Amino acid sequence: MRFNFQTTSVLILFIAILLKFPLALVYCFYNLSYHFYFELCSDAIIAALAFFFILFRNDTKLPAILPTVAVLTFIVTALAQSFFFFRTDYLLNSLLPVVLIVFGWRYGAECRKLMPFALGVFWLLNFALSLRKLGNVTFHYGITGNWNWSASLLIISTAALCYLIYKSDLRRSVKNSAIIIIGIASLWQFSLYPSRGSLLALFGTLFCFGVIALFRRNRNAGIVVLSLFLLVTIAAVSLIIFKIDDLHDARVYLFPTALRIIGQHPWLGVSPWLYEDFSFLNCQPGYFLITFVAERSPHPHNQFLFIAASYGLLAFAAWFYLIFRPLPTIIKKTFTAESSLLLFSFMVLLISGMVDVTLESWPCKYLFLLIAGIFWHDFMPTKQFKPQRNTKTLSQSVAVMFLCTALYFAILGGWSSWLYRSGCKNVDIGNGPLAIRQLAQSAKILPSPFALYQAGLIALYDAKQPDAALSYFSRIPTLTGHNNFLNYNNSMARIYCLRNEPEKALPYFEKETQLYPYGVLNWFFYAQTLAKLGRTEQAAVAKTSFETALKAKNLTMEDLPYLMKNHLFDLRPDKLRAYLKNKDNQ
Repeated sequence: MRFNFQTTSVLILFIAILLKFPLALVYCFYNLSYHFYFELCSDAIIAALAFFFILFRNDTKLPAILPTVAVLTFIVTALAQSFFFFRTDYLLNSLLPVVLIVFGWRYGAECRKLMPFALGVFWLLNFALSLRKLGNVTFHYGITGNWNWSASLLIISTAALCYLIYKSDLRRSVKNSAIIIIGIASLWQFSLYPSRGSLLALFGTLFCFGVIALFRRNRNAGIVVLSLFLLVTIAAVSLIIFKIDDLHDARVYLFPTALRIIGQHPWLGVSPWLYEDFSFLNCQPGYFLITFVAERSPHPHNQFLFIAASYGLLAFAAWFYLIFRPLPTIIKKTFTAESSLLLFSFMVLLISGMVDVTLESWPCKYLFLLIAGIFWHDFMPTKQFKPQRNTKTLSQSVAVMFLCTALYFAILGGWSSWLYRSGCKNVDIGNGPLAIRQLAQSAKILPSPFALYQAGLIALYDAKQPDAALSYFSRIPTLTGHNNFLNYNNSMARIYCLRNEPEKALPYFEKETQLYPYGVLNWFFYAQTLAKLGRTEQAAVAKTSFETALKAKNLTMEDLPYLMKNHLFDLRPDKLRAYLKNKDNQ
């Protein structure tokens, strides 16, 4: 069998996407804790691999300079990361959407052939997980860790598996029986996901296919139906924006918040890493009393709003062009079973991304971008672009640089995330000293705010070492730009209180009240600190706010010790009630 570089390239990239969270695959067959905490192939690695395959040419003799380029790349990347003057991984993360679309365009034919098989693998893994969970829970989150994302993935993977069976050489009766069995199994799995967003995505996609069919038969009728649909959509969005008090969904707070951020920073945005800060500062207080309030990163649950708010309107226009420019040409062509599957998958993921962050999740994000690249391949075939002979050596040299970068981050990222997962497991079993060492080592190998935050919490609450906690927490804003990363301000305030520096704690308490207006613990300690400093009037106001937050969340003073042990209970009191109920039943 002749080696096919193009097919192998696409296969390797799909394997890298599949192995982003390798323990998630094991979790489908065997129960594991913190299986998403071990990340083998980060976005930076996937982007670097895609760069390599885009630039590398296998039709010419390899230049002798390549080994030297490889060694120099390792040295330069290691120095850049070690001295922290440039985060190569951050840059590659930001370039991932464009790179994957270009990869899909460059290898469009191969991606088109392998995409149904990749989706079929995810269906089998999801089915295995559903069988393992059978009888244990009434609903579960699926392989992606979120029921909306898993339900959307299930819809498109079911269609892909049925397509593969339909295209196989099996007898017709066997095909029909297999498709029926797959359909029944998928319906059973879908019943485990309480996902309204995926249902909206499914019916919205079917509606779009109906409108396309209507356009082809009667253009005027299609325009009328589409206009009515747009009017209904505008009315629904207006209801969300102006009737917040009458609805009980996170999106009625998150959509207007994103629009306010876009209005304040229209051209350059605020970046994905700082979106959390600006979101909390612009969000109405009622958001913090709903059931599904986010413990962090309250993204607007709409990809359009997220891109526009994070990167600005100019970048949004570029993203919009990359995603939608080929669609008119694709829709005008005669639909084959293969093209229908790709368009169906694209539309399901896109519409799901309008009501959740599906297009930022694994593996939906990667599949969506690759399908967009396939559409570009159909719209603008790569045969139109042939590289000049004198650029091939440069292209191969740069490609090897990206390959070395991918290998470097695979080693660092895998080692660092494994230590992070081990540290979190040791926290659960009460081995704090070992957990701190592992988390600190994880952050040393590849600086991570999550590892530093966990190490800081253990040092603060378990080891009672505020100085050590301060050394960990103080590094977090440098890494992320977040001033409120996972209750960062409240933790910093507690550290300064334990160090007998209450004056330094006050600005952090104040910032936390702005970000989390119903934070019970923050108001409690804020009032205590003000009273200690003799500021009785301010302390009385803080105490009143504490009592208001306590009442609004249906909590009592007896619940405070549980909130101190787990800050998530402060944000999500429903989880505290479930915890206490399980504790009473044991």
